Amino acid sequence: MVPVVMDAMLPILQRESLAMRVVDPPTRMVWGSLGRPRKTVKQFLSRSLARRARKRVRVRTNDVLVSIHDLDDAGPYNAATYAGLLRGMDSDAVVELVVHPYILGEDVKQLYGAGIVARQPFLDRCVAEYEALRHGPVFGDAQLITFAAIRP
Repeated sequence: MVPVVMDAMLPILQRESLAMRVVDPPTRMVWGSLGRPRKTVKQFLSRSLARRARKRVRVRTNDVLVSIHDLDDAGPYNAATYAGLLRGMDSDAVVELVVHPYILGEDVKQLYGAGIVARQPFLDRCVAEYEALRHGPVFGDAQLITFAAIRP
C-alpha cells in the first residue's frame, strides 16, 4: 500500500486481474490499540493507506485484516481467541486472518540472530499461535478461501 510500490504494482495487478491485500484493521482493533501507542499509530496509518489504496485500484481486495498481534494478551490462544477476532465482521466480508505459527527451532533463532531478545514478545505470540493452531479446529464455521476466490 506504500504509494511508490503501488504505482509499480498497479498495472500488473490490473493486467493480470489479481487481488490485492490491503492492511485494513477493523475499527474496533484500531480503537482497541489506544493503550499501545506504536500499535495505534500503525493501525491509523494502515487504515489511511487502505482507504487511499482502494480509491486508486480497480482490483479485488480483502475487506479487513486481523491478527492475534492486534490483541493485548500474548496467549495462550484457542478457538475462542479466533472467534473473538472474527466477531462483529459482516457475514459477507472477506477477512484476511494473518497467522505466524512458529516453532522456535535453531533455524528461527539463527534468522533473528542477536536481535532475538528484542523480538521475544513477537516470537512468544507466534509460538502461542502455533500451539493454538495445532490443537484442532479454531475457525468455527468460517469459510476458508484463497485470494483467488475473492469476489470481483
